[in-house]
Amino acid sequence: MNNSTRRSRPRHPQSAKPYASFPLTAHVTGRWCKKIKGRVIFFGKIVPDDGGKSAQVALDKFLHEKDYLATGRTPPPDPKDSVTLRDLVNSFLTFKRSRTDSGELSTRMFGKWHRTCEHLISHFGKNRAIDDFRQDDFAKYRIVLSRRLGSLELGCEVQRVRSLFKYAFDTELLKSQVRYGPGFSRPTRKTLRIERAKKGPKLFALDDILTLLDVANVPMRAMILLACNAGLGNTDLANMPVDCIDLKTGAVDYARPKTGIDRRFFLWPETLEAIREVLAKRPAPDDPADAGLLFVTQQRKRWCKATFQADDDGEMVINNDNGIAKEFAKLFKKAGLARKKGHSFYTLRHVFATVASGTCDQVAVNHIMGHSPNDMAGFYRERIDDARLQAVAEHVRQWLFGTPTTEGGAV
Repeated sequence: MNNSTRRSRPRHPQSAKPYASFPLTAHVTGRWCKKIKGRVIFFGKIVPDDGGKSAQVALDKFLHEKDYLATGRTPPPDPKDSVTLRDLVNSFLTFKRSRTDSGELSTRMFGKWHRTCEHLISHFGKNRAIDDFRQDDFAKYRIVLSRRLGSLELGCEVQRVRSLFKYAFDTELLKSQVRYGPGFSRPTRKTLRIERAKKGPKLFALDDILTLLDVANVPMRAMILLACNAGLGNTDLANMPVDCIDLKTGAVDYARPKTGIDRRFFLWPETLEAIREVLAKRPAPDDPADAGLLFVTQQRKRWCKATFQADDDGEMVINNDNGIAKEFAKLFKKAGLARKKGHSFYTLRHVFATVASGTCDQVAVNHIMGHSPNDMAGFYRERIDDARLQAVAEHVRQWLFGTPTTEGGAV
């Protein structure tokens, strides 16, 4: 058969393009196409007289896939047909919210998960398909995170992102596990040590603590004493019930709210006196659930509380109200003291741990602070003698006040 007798297929006229700059070409098979890297790629059928709908569908498919095809990569499914980052975030936060409602997860921790999800969506877009994430995406995102986070928090944020995508795989939102690549790792311990060395010790000077105690009001003085006495942090104090304290012996049995680990410690005479003063002036709380708390603000509220609130768009957001941190910052200004960046009320927990380690009884110190035993002996150890706990308290007290305890009952 020569060329003169060969039957030729009719070609679609160029007028099939909705406009002159339309990037796709009408193929003889009745489909929109584009030649990319030497290959003709098809993007959908041409439907005449449909008002340009088929052309728009083909254009959307082309725009979604062109960058992948240009680099020889297989395009991911269309976001309309795949699970998006928004789908994952909504599912994950709903799961975490259920844990918060059941008391298994603190509202404060939920707030951290919420912020992690917000930052991901802000960076990648809510319609990004989760099976489209590649190693270079995570590596670039880590660089963005490192510009605003310190090494410690960067490591926590990386781990939260990894946990989010693990949840996607565990719940079958993803068919295969994500490959993060070496560019999305947590900072090394060496990096953390170097950064910590640059910041210097996270401690308050003895004279500064004494000055703060002199100018503090009744509740803040009691809180500072408890933090120095037993390493209690902001949340510990905000949730501390009155009935965990034996006002006669000074013994306190108070499981750490963060971990639920049991702990027992003994109060100094000064701390007991401050607590009695707090109880004498403590206002009745507005919320019946706060009736048993040791500390209540003058506004009759809990000192530290994270709550869910709806913003102007109806979206749920976390409102963290840490009254202890705010009052402590005011107290520094009132005392005329300079406070280093990163030093807060929680630094007093560092002070206690550092000074108490001078007893050489780290087991007792860890028990007072509510740290989880990380050895086999800790698994078998059922209690620690009160004499050891009292010795730790007395050691820190003499460091702070310089005089031994003479009052009976308490340490």
